[in-house]
Amino acid sequence: MKLEYLVVAVSGPLAFNLIMAHAFDEIVYAVAFTSIILASLSAVMLGEDLWKTLGNPRRALAPGIVGALGLYAAFFIGDVAAGLLGMDWQVREVYEAVPRGITVAAALAIASLGEELYWRGALQEVALRRVGLPWWASSLLYASGHIASGLPLLALAALVAGLILGFIAHRWGIVASAISHYLWLLTVFYIAPLA
Repeated sequence: MKLEYLVVAVSGPLAFNLIMAHAFDEIVYAVAFTSIILASLSAVMLGEDLWKTLGNPRRALAPGIVGALGLYAAFFIGDVAAGLLGMDWQVREVYEAVPRGITVAAALAIASLGEELYWRGALQEVALRRVGLPWWASSLLYASGHIASGLPLLALAALVAGLILGFIAHRWGIVASAISHYLWLLTVFYIAPLA
């Protein structure tokens, strides 16, 4: 395995676990900042593959919107299940950590694009593919990056989100998965919150 692929594979989970463990109260801004760093690393690593990995922007909107709706539906079902299992306190804790406001909405946009460039671009579509792993393996690493939050439901939610976003990125490119990611976050935190 090339060293650059190993660095890419461990950078995200390590960075996200540090955020979850030490900056959960400022989670949105910490993730946005970290996503800028990971996206920069990804863009350098992707090089000429960057444009191919982004996909066709004209074909990204429809799958992006459908993906956001799918993510919201999955999380709606997860929220109901969390309530039935008495785990809804974990959902409320995430909502309490995400303030509302225009700067937060902007930070969510930055985080969405940065995360997609790293998790579904450099990691999923380049590093894992080049070492012979399937696209969905990135979802396991994405979920592992949420373990230090101390919220098992958040890690499970990240696994589900990673699978949905990973499929969208694999099929339609990073622009589509970034649209899904951002529209879903806007919906789940601003338009139709679950908690």
